[in-house]
Amino acid sequence: MTTNPNQGPRPDPADSYGGYGGYRPSNSVDDPYGTGQSSGTQRNDPNYVYGQRPQGQQSHDSQTQQQQQQFNYEPPESVLRRQRGSSGFSAPFTSAASQGPIEKEDRKSAFYSYLGFCFTGIVFFFLKKERPFVRFHAAQSIVLFVPIAAVLVVLKVVSIITLIPFIGWVLSPVISLLTFLVVAPAFVLWIILMVLSYQGVRVKLPIVGHYAEAIVARFSSEKRTA
Repeated sequence: MTTNPNQGPRPDPADSYGGYGGYRPSNSVDDPYGTGQSSGTQRNDPNYVYGQRPQGQQSHDSQTQQQQQQFNYEPPESVLRRQRGSSGFSAPFTSAASQGPIEKEDRKSAFYSYLGFCFTGIVFFFLKKERPFVRFHAAQSIVLFVPIAAVLVVLKVVSIITLIPFIGWVLSPVISLLTFLVVAPAFVLWIILMVLSYQGVRVKLPIVGHYAEAIVARFSSEKRTA
């Protein structure tokens, strides 16, 4: 009796792969990723479309999306308005656009409150008690130009020392430089504040605007208590 070493096992006629041993697809029940159950369901469902998720999984995904939408934080309108900034100026400048249109008479009064420096500011502060826009600009004119005027007066008095020989030759350039450093920025602010106030813009300067608001609030509270 001879044996052929190359002869393999007898083919199984019931095997759908040609009756030869080799790769066999894994049983869908033993699939560790759970695809077997869904594939069986998909195979038995005549209305199944390839790529479509099972109905139970679709409902679960829709519930998850609804929960995520419920917990989405939407900031209030005030926060969004603060993030976008004011129309025309960013902090610390604020615009009067959110307060509504400013009347022409108020814009002219705010312009005049800067025109004569702190002197017209004092006049319009007490003259326009019922006009918040005008009163704020008048108070800001007072807070801004009163210290500037005081510094210029001090420099003018000190400039008398320049009449003394030798000492005046040394101090004269220093006093002139200090005077220029005070007058030049004040002149630029003076022009800007007059133009913007006439346009109806509520310009709040750093530090100066804070004190101006405090003055307006104090006099307004005194009027209510009286």
